[in-house]
Amino acid sequence: MNGNREKVAWALIVFIGIGLALPVLFGKHRIEKDVTPGDPWRDAIYDFQTLITGLAAVGAAYLTIRQSQSALALSREIEQKSELRHRQMMALTLRADRLKVSRSVEPFLPAIIQAIADLKSIISRTGLEDVGSQMQFAAEVENFANAIAQIIGNPQMKEAYELFEGKLAIDLDDAIRRARNLKAEAHTVFLEIRTRSGQALETVGNPQGSIKTMMIHAMLFEGCLKELRDGLDGLASLYLSEATALKMDI
Repeated sequence: MNGNREKVAWALIVFIGIGLALPVLFGKHRIEKDVTPGDPWRDAIYDFQTLITGLAAVGAAYLTIRQSQSALALSREIEQKSELRHRQMMALTLRADRLKVSRSVEPFLPAIIQAIADLKSIISRTGLEDVGSQMQFAAEVENFANAIAQIIGNPQMKEAYELFEGKLAIDLDDAIRRARNLKAEAHTVFLEIRTRSGQALETVGNPQGSIKTMMIHAMLFEGCLKELRDGLDGLASLYLSEATALKMDI
């Protein structure tokens, strides 16, 4: 587009130049009373000096604009190249961080999401009227808490620990502590029910206060895992632009 405009402008200048030169070279001399015609170029310059000055000013303005446009285009090109180099350097700098985040998030986030669903099932468990179901339930909760504690306590989980925001780091430590607490509480409940059942079966009926306490620990653990899930999902969104968000509304 700019090339076509430039061609039109030069064609217009040539046309005007030819239009002025032809009358000067081949036109009749200007005849005035008591004035002898002089050199045709001198007469032309004298007669059209205002026009020539105006055209010179227009030409100078045109050249100034062209130089400004060229300088602006060069500046934009330099800026674009600088931005590209900056992005490339940032990509190289973040490559190691992205790898750490990938190793810390992608293997564990799906397991945390599943653990939240499992905790919902644990919290809403019913049919714990007899000793056998209560002991089996306590054993299941202990095994579950132990498995999750091993997952979120895995050293690979902390490869990107220095990239965790303050809240995410706290959430991870809190979730590990809650998992251990739930495991210990479930083990205590299992031993307590077994001890009571060995003494007198009729003393163990509906879920006792110890089971309710275990349920409270499970609810607290669920809240910690949700916070941890959201934090890891945000970290993945920040560093892994092409990663699919694994957060689910559970």
